[in-house]
Amino acid sequence: MAIIARLLQSTPLVIALVVLAVVVYFFVAWLRSPLRAKEILIKLFTVLTIVLSVAFGLASLYAFAEHNMKVLEITGSFLVVALVALGITRFCRWRFVRNHPQYKNKALPTKYL
Repeated sequence: MAIIARLLQSTPLVIALVVLAVVVYFFVAWLRSPLRAKEILIKLFTVLTIVLSVAFGLASLYAFAEHNMKVLEITGSFLVVALVALGITRFCRWRFVRNHPQYKNKALPTKYL
């Protein structure tokens, strides 16, 4: 039951991720295009959620090694939020590439020697 209470304490992280997503999407969509905004948002959130998952995973392992259950519960709940966000990001990327296959094999700039 305590894990549910700890998950409720991770709502500021969820709110921060949502606000970041909305701001980045509208800013890039205003400057470039909505498709480019989605592409940038998927790349940004993939990197961000992987970094958060690794950080909270290491913190959880450290708390487990120290037998600190309160810290383990809160870092574990943050880890769950980060992993769910990573899963959502990967699902969004799958849908984006399925609907826009030209982004799957995007041409890279050529460098001449």
